[in-house]
Amino acid sequence: SLGALRLAAGVFVQPAQAALAPLSFIAGRGFALFHPDGQPAGGADHLDFKLLPGPGAIGLFAEDLSPIDRVFYGSQSHDVSQGRSPDAALTWAFFNQPTAGVGNSAPPAITNVITQDFVLITMTNVWRYNQTDELAGAWYGPAYTADATWPTNQALFYVETSSLPAPKLTPLTLGRNTYYFRTDFTPPTNLAGAELRLFGVVDDGAVFYLNGREVLRLHMPTNEVDYATAARDHEAALEGPFLISATNVVAGKNLLAVEVHQVNSGSSDVVFGMSLEATLRTTNIIGHPEPGRVLLNEVLANNVSLTNEPGLVADWIEVFNPSSQTVDLHDMSLTDELQTPRKWVFPPGSSLSPGGYLVVSCDGGAPVSATNTGFGLKANGAVVYLLASLINNSVVVDAVSFGLQAQDFSLGRVGQQGQWALTVPTPRGPNAPAALGDSSLLKVNEWMANPAAGDDWFELYNPDSRPVELSGLYWTDDLTDPTQSEIPDRSFIGVGPGAFKQFQADGSAAKGANHVSFKLSGSGDLIALFRTNDVLIDLVRFGPQWLGVSEGRLPDGNATVTQFPGSATPGLANTKHLAADSDGDGLPDTWEAAH
Repeated sequence: SLGALRLAAGVFVQPAQAALAPLSFIAGRGFALFHPDGQPAGGADHLDFKLLPGPGAIGLFAEDLSPIDRVFYGSQSHDVSQGRSPDAALTWAFFNQPTAGVGNSAPPAITNVITQDFVLITMTNVWRYNQTDELAGAWYGPAYTADATWPTNQALFYVETSSLPAPKLTPLTLGRNTYYFRTDFTPPTNLAGAELRLFGVVDDGAVFYLNGREVLRLHMPTNEVDYATAARDHEAALEGPFLISATNVVAGKNLLAVEVHQVNSGSSDVVFGMSLEATLRTTNIIGHPEPGRVLLNEVLANNVSLTNEPGLVADWIEVFNPSSQTVDLHDMSLTDELQTPRKWVFPPGSSLSPGGYLVVSCDGGAPVSATNTGFGLKANGAVVYLLASLINNSVVVDAVSFGLQAQDFSLGRVGQQGQWALTVPTPRGPNAPAALGDSSLLKVNEWMANPAAGDDWFELYNPDSRPVELSGLYWTDDLTDPTQSEIPDRSFIGVGPGAFKQFQADGSAAKGANHVSFKLSGSGDLIALFRTNDVLIDLVRFGPQWLGVSEGRLPDGNATVTQFPGSATPGLANTKHLAADSDGDGLPDTWEAAH
């Protein structure tokens, strides 16, 4: 019985703070979840106080106000919980995947992390440079060879009387808008998964390219740049580190190109230099504290055309046994909602042999069975949990969260670290990573900013023949806030019929990975997609919108924008119905009559 017990929180807990409701109980080896939201009228599980973000304390007291249990905690991180691990232990852990109302996650694997640091480009690196021409086209790409005749010298390049954070080695000539620089580097090892850090010394602004792909802008506008583009006025100082994706680094020679822009051609100074460093962390999994632990290994949450053994199309979850002993799965469970921790329970006799795989269908349109959970997975983002048996307190054994899923592609563990990545579906077999395409090709393809009913929306199109990762990209309708609405981790867009993703512009990003934190204006607005470091991928601007008529590119991804009266296709290829248009204004007679 919990009746008459008291819960309290604060820096120093006061036992008289909140008495639990009479006739409140907790099951044996069970968990009771309380909401410290300051709203006790919300029910017996709501408390008349809120938790501090840290440091703080939580206490449980008996009816006579004697302490039963107290915990003191430090500063907390956003969306990360803290708790005992294992349950009721004296040891504490942080959980990136909170487990409210059920057992805390099992102890993590024992790992050995090896860190290697590499300097790829030094601040006094030798560069080929051009301060005489107005370059156009892909001068920053690997196919460009005219730089073989450019002069070479060491950074820092400068016209500057003030002191700088590195030696001034090569003077430049004033009177230009833009200066061009190219250099090469060869990684000492495979940098897949590495963290790249760029430091810059620039006056006034610069655009950086790695193997022909833009990776960073400093003090530059977001629109397309050419020789005449002006930078924002900025005095040289050491800036960084700026994190750069290593996905574009190749084995062998790599090209780094930079164009440095002045605020105007009459600027009295110019400076350029940069360094590039890499950190590679290799995690070796030594083993797990508990023998025979099974893992979630692959999840297919957006199955459109792949059939299972009975010939049906259904999502599925794959469990893998990496241990050297057979594991009893009986009474373990799978769920996509911790509020319903035992949504599907492994039946009696379920086991998994060493190195074995088990695939469970997730068909919400079919009855629950020994091989089907009875619930489908959400293609627009969810969390899948693998829970221990009741006798083991239903603790979370493993979990994976994901955002938008590419049609007919799965998520799977890959590499020695077992990291989750986009994979080609391989039920009951080793996972196969999917080759990813270029996010710089993505296009805002269609938009509805003045709907006759429902929320605003827009559509993203992937013209690449390979799926593209969307994780960490940003949507915005305000160029002064390029990181307005982030796309969640493990989000992807597919190919072919799956190359289109609809986003709801309802101002409610918390509703899911396909929602953004802003709304569109029917009187005119913009939609922009950015990478980190304010690198623009695509931008569309539009004026006043007709009621219930979408606009977009035709053909898909093309520069030509047209209206689609009566033929909006969110999440599908754009099409335009040819219909009678007596007044030649681009709107069909039937639509005009209806509106």
